[in-house]
Amino acid sequence: MKLGIRSKLFCVSLALIGISVIATEAYLSRSLERQLTQHTRAELVVRARLVAERAGALPAGLEDVAAADSLADTLGHIAGARVTLVRADGTVTGDSEVATADLPGVENHSARPEIVEASKDGHGSSVRYSTTVGRRMMYVAVPVLRQQVAIGTARIALALTELDAALSEMRRTLMLGALIALLVAVVISFSAAQLTARRLLDLAHAARRIAEGDLGARTRSPGHDEIAALGHALDHLAESLSRTMNELRSERDVLTGILSSMSEGVLVVGADGRIALTNPALRAMLLLPAEAPGRSILQVIRNAELNELLHRAAAGGASEAEIELSGLRPRRVLARAVKLRDAPGGVLAVVVDVTELRHLESIRRDFV
Repeated sequence: MKLGIRSKLFCVSLALIGISVIATEAYLSRSLERQLTQHTRAELVVRARLVAERAGALPAGLEDVAAADSLADTLGHIAGARVTLVRADGTVTGDSEVATADLPGVENHSARPEIVEASKDGHGSSVRYSTTVGRRMMYVAVPVLRQQVAIGTARIALALTELDAALSEMRRTLMLGALIALLVAVVISFSAAQLTARRLLDLAHAARRIAEGDLGARTRSPGHDEIAALGHALDHLAESLSRTMNELRSERDVLTGILSSMSEGVLVVGADGRIALTNPALRAMLLLPAEAPGRSILQVIRNAELNELLHRAAAGGASEAEIELSGLRPRRVLARAVKLRDAPGGVLAVVVDVTELRHLESIRRDFV
């Protein structure tokens, strides 16, 4: 199935708009997700530092499991997040979501990435699935200092359920906005394609009229874009063709007037040996039919001498001969033929009727 210019323009515009909308949605989605994650991490770092300050102020530090777990439960409730207190050897001494009696069964946390990072850089973070609480969590850890010495790590964790829900809502909003933008863009692109196709069809219609001979047709394209420039070029072409045709008609009328007023016969033969032009004097002189143009010399004028004269002129320069023509009106003519320069192979012959002249010369001879 062949697509018109309207369909092609619409499809190209729709594809570009669709790609742009999808790329924008993907970029905004990732950018907003990254910003939300960084904002959440920054908030958790602040909370973790407050927890670490409270944990460092415990009388027995993190060695008192009951006190540490009680503090973790209290701060976890206040912070609205999971609070974990870990000694320097990785032993968990307090967790807001694990009972005190169950703490000995919690695995050692010394190899957890956020705790390792916190011991090196002053704070650490990671996002992973927690097997303890069965949810995807964001962990932020900071060292617990006692007299400027790290005695352990305070870790605060926040379930990403709300963040994931916010991201899902954000994606739905972005998708809805992208869909609306795409629909608006489809309407706009269709309208633009329709307008462009209509202008091009107007140009094609004007060009078709010019090709059919209506040199008065004009596009009159408004504006200054490429389509308007094409319309202006077509208008200029039509004006140039109209001017040229008028000049050709004037030249044709002058040539016709000259040929009609000549008493000598004029014969033009093309390179294919067929008659291209005759004037009224030649047709009257040789009794040629009106349909002579387009036929060969021997079909119209059955005379070998004239045919040979034309062949000699086509092969070389000028050729002249006095020829006796038989027929209903026997005539004696003086024919001079030359090769046409602007028409390779063409020949122009001028024929003068000398029948009466030769008849008078014969009478004069007889009288003498």
